[in-house]
Amino acid sequence: MLKDNIIILIENAKKDYEAFKMQEAINIAEKAIIQLEQLTDNDKDTLRLKFEARKIKLQANHFKANYAFVSEKAEELLKIAQLINEQIYIAESYAIKAGALTELANFDEALRLYNKSLDMNKTADDKAYADNLNSIGIIKVRFAEYDQAIEYFNTAKHIFEQHEMNEKIAESIANIGFAHRFRGDMDESIKFYYKALSLFETLNNKKKIAECYSNIGLCHNWKAEYNKAIDFIEKALTIDKELNDKVNMANHFNNLGLVKENMGEYQIAIDYYKKTLEIDQTTNDKLKMIIAYNNIGSCYTRKKEFNKALDNHEKALLLATELNDNISLVSTYQSIGEIHRQSADPEQALEYFEKSLNISLKFNDIVAIAADYNNIANIYSQQGNYILAEEHYLKIIEIFKSVNDKVSLALVYNNIADIYRIFEDYDKALSYAFQALEINKDNDDKLAQQRNYHILATIYEDMKQYDNAIASYSQTLSISRSLNLNDEIANYNNNIGLIYFYKKDYPKAILFYEKAAFTNEEIGNFAGLIVNYNNIAGCFCEMEKYELAESYYKKVNELALKYNLLPDIASSYNNLGYVKDVMADYAAAVELYLIAIEFYKQIDDIEGERRNCNNLAHCYEKMDNLEKAIEFQERVAQCLIKQEDDVLLADSYQNIGILLYKSNKDTEAFSHYLQALEIYRKIGDNLGVANVSYNIGLIQKYFKQYNLALENFEIALEIWRDNDAETQNVEDQIKNTIDLINSEK
Repeated sequence: MLKDNIIILIENAKKDYEAFKMQEAINIAEKAIIQLEQLTDNDKDTLRLKFEARKIKLQANHFKANYAFVSEKAEELLKIAQLINEQIYIAESYAIKAGALTELANFDEALRLYNKSLDMNKTADDKAYADNLNSIGIIKVRFAEYDQAIEYFNTAKHIFEQHEMNEKIAESIANIGFAHRFRGDMDESIKFYYKALSLFETLNNKKKIAECYSNIGLCHNWKAEYNKAIDFIEKALTIDKELNDKVNMANHFNNLGLVKENMGEYQIAIDYYKKTLEIDQTTNDKLKMIIAYNNIGSCYTRKKEFNKALDNHEKALLLATELNDNISLVSTYQSIGEIHRQSADPEQALEYFEKSLNISLKFNDIVAIAADYNNIANIYSQQGNYILAEEHYLKIIEIFKSVNDKVSLALVYNNIADIYRIFEDYDKALSYAFQALEINKDNDDKLAQQRNYHILATIYEDMKQYDNAIASYSQTLSISRSLNLNDEIANYNNNIGLIYFYKKDYPKAILFYEKAAFTNEEIGNFAGLIVNYNNIAGCFCEMEKYELAESYYKKVNELALKYNLLPDIASSYNNLGYVKDVMADYAAAVELYLIAIEFYKQIDDIEGERRNCNNLAHCYEKMDNLEKAIEFQERVAQCLIKQEDDVLLADSYQNIGILLYKSNKDTEAFSHYLQALEIYRKIGDNLGVANVSYNIGLIQKYFKQYNLALENFEIALEIWRDNDAETQNVEDQIKNTIDLINSEK
């Protein structure tokens, strides 16, 4: 009777799962699991029921994006499958875990498990085998192995065709479209999505129809408004090509560039702007050429390719000067100033913004004046001169209030909010930020609201109100998705991950970092992907899962080497060395740290070289190779002399002294201690004075200079007592030294 009831529960759970009622499916499956525990027999039928109940629970949780949970609990499913001792069940367990790992971007392990499942299903179940092929194909796409992926998808499709499984056939075709989309072959991708769409429409599978529409939208960059924009612009472009209207063709290319720039697809935008420029050059329209050059420059600035940006803006400046066009001069000066601002050259930026302001004031261009004041205020803020920054922002407020420009007023409120955040006057910061948000909500300006929520998130982050910060970042994420801003989607997923990292909720942090990584991989933002992988590795380090951390640092290393990103190459070797270090594989750590040093030397990064020399010194010390440890501590000191960092230099001299003391080189140790003591006294580091005085006392005691030793021990004792530090060691040394003095009398 109980078993019959359990069977009914499992059937109901399946129905809810198929109806996308995931929480209901989980609840019913859990009831079945509880009742199954009451059964005393453990025959194969009972085990199969246990398997089915847990499988539904995991599948529903997977759908709800609880991937870490599914990955962990899939082990229980595997144990039951092994008790059943049938390949189909074991293979399915591997596939379920692999699916979760794929979503967690642990592709190597996912691929390993899918291959195990594939081997079992090859002889046991060809339909499940085809499902495995589709899943492996998805991972191959993520590895950029597109031809292999398409081969897997086609093989899966042929198997499903033999069984006349039209829905699975359509899924395989859609996957081929997915592979072409990641490859960047959008026309081919759309073709396959439309083929899949046709099949799904025949099957009246509305969910899959929606997915196909969504994926076709992704080929045009996902955003409904942008899709409409691109659709209408391309229709217009087609007509004007037929009419051979070069001027309007240039306008259409420019507008397509604007849409792509708003979507964060800067290279595509640049390509459109260059097409515009080519036509403008043939028609000799110099004003439009200025706009095109500035637009190209703006995209390069967003890409952080500042030399290319400056080259284009300077071409615009030459034309604007030739035409003496003040509007063009103002926009070009502002653009060049922005390059210098982002390049951390605030003085040059200020010079160009002031040139722009002088022109704007001369012609009383209110909008340009406000923009110039805003840019100048941003520079002062960047320089840490917040009083002057606030002064300029308040001027802008008066301007925008006088012309009733609420949109611009909201922008300034955001900037002032950020100033007060830096001042740690959080009440005022929140007040201005919320005023800006209200204005932008009234205007239904989604992009501006996104910035509002970003400012609010940073304020809450500084206040350590992490739940509020997550809520605000989630709003920015939601808006970014609605506007199809893929680069922003990645950034905000990364930011949310960072907040969870601060909260020490590392699994959630990893989940959001993985989402950011997925988007960055999709849009080809490898710099962002490196940041994401480093963050994921950092979480695994905090969780003491060093092998997983190492796997992500290796991904960083591969990307950095592929794109010749020397700073990232250097830091990745440093991080890989750190992982080996904490895993007590000191020989491997030494090798990696040495490679890191060579790359840091190439980019003249003395700080990176110093850190790795310090790491090597500690590794060699742990390997009991004191001679090498001393060698690298001395290299640390050389770096610090170049950096003129007296604080760390004193510590370095003391560290060298300690190593020399351990090596029984007391005279050399004493010399380094004295160098450290001189610096500690000069910079007023009393604890440093105490530590090194204690060490000097030990050497003096060894040389039977008891009175001198006693003086230094007493200096250390007094300072440590004043700082509530542990004093037992020095008290013991003082007592022992006094005993030695008395014994000699």
